[in-house]
Amino acid sequence: MAAKFLPYLLAGISVGGQYALIAIGYTMVYGILRLINFAHGDIFTVAGFLMVYATASLPLTISIPLVVVATVLLGIAVEKIAYKPLRTAPRMSVMISAIGMSYLLQNSMWYVTGGLAKQYPALPWISDTVTVLGCQTKRVTVVTPFLVIVLVAALVTLIQKTKIGMAMRAASRDFETAQLMGIKINNVISFTFAVGSFLAAIGSMMYFSNYTAVTPTVGAMPGLKAFVAAVFGGIGSIPGAVIGGFIIGKLVDSLIIGIICFIGVTILNMPFPMLLSVIIGVTNVIPFFGPFIGAIPAAFLVFLVSPLQCVYFLIWILLLQQFDGNILGPKILGNSTGLSSFWVLFSILFFGGLFGFVGMIIAVPAFAVIYDLISRAVHRSLRLRKLPMETDEYRKLDHIDEKTGTFMELNKK
Repeated sequence: MAAKFLPYLLAGISVGGQYALIAIGYTMVYGILRLINFAHGDIFTVAGFLMVYATASLPLTISIPLVVVATVLLGIAVEKIAYKPLRTAPRMSVMISAIGMSYLLQNSMWYVTGGLAKQYPALPWISDTVTVLGCQTKRVTVVTPFLVIVLVAALVTLIQKTKIGMAMRAASRDFETAQLMGIKINNVISFTFAVGSFLAAIGSMMYFSNYTAVTPTVGAMPGLKAFVAAVFGGIGSIPGAVIGGFIIGKLVDSLIIGIICFIGVTILNMPFPMLLSVIIGVTNVIPFFGPFIGAIPAAFLVFLVSPLQCVYFLIWILLLQQFDGNILGPKILGNSTGLSSFWVLFSILFFGGLFGFVGMIIAVPAFAVIYDLISRAVHRSLRLRKLPMETDEYRKLDHIDEKTGTFMELNKK
């Protein structure tokens, strides 16, 4: 049974990784320019066509680095043509230019290809079929998650540990001040587009190794999904990022509960293990009461086969709900929203008491937004008073001298 479930899990993780590579490009450009690069999905598509035409006359050892370099240069050219001349223009003008560049790339591909789908070449090694825990899948499905982790780690290191990364962070914080400090903003922006285009080229290779038909508009849907992923990750809106983080966290929580449920019912030799696990996993999206809501139809199905197994199933669901409600759920949701386990439980009980069932569903994201706003207000107040913002600084504090503003520690005169 696990062999039936595993391919879907691997495929989901792989596709999510491919979208993540594209989404990083959206996020990086927005972080500095505060605009959406609507042409990013089309750059992804152009990378696919470049590989098709390059491999027609060149070996793959030359075609792959050539396509990556050409895609990076295309990204830089898009920035120089569509965005640089409008650096001081109104945001609407820049957005119109971005949409225009997207249409220009799409129609250029229509003109070159005649609108016909092209077959993406089979890349050696990653296009091969492998066996993982008894199920067959393409190697690219297994490689993609690890490749994404490596690239993201390299990108984080680049941003945190290098001069160009420091310049990128400064530009994202305050564009005008960074210019006054002597940072060459145009070079930083070009480098940002280059990195985003590089990741789009890598994502293109991973994506088209699974979906081999390349058309002029094929990048629209991956680009849209990657944009949604970028929004969930926090592009532009702090409250939106918090709610997006909650949604992603809750989906991960529900997936884990579904897998644990599947393992449990399989070990207990119950009927319809896959169906029961899907019901429990999907209804688990509803905080706390989700597993019980799903347990009603699931238990009825088991009861039709064996009343005794139905009792065992209900006990298993009760244990699963306790584990999710007290350990797994608060841990995952706390990590995704920035709330501790205590505040996750508190928010569900508090909002549930005020608004009932609906309150329990909206509790965590709503409380996370409130918590974030209060934290920002407190930090702003402390910063204005030139006081530390770390909680540990206050653990050994006795009082603050009002005249000098000096911190007086415990047992210290």
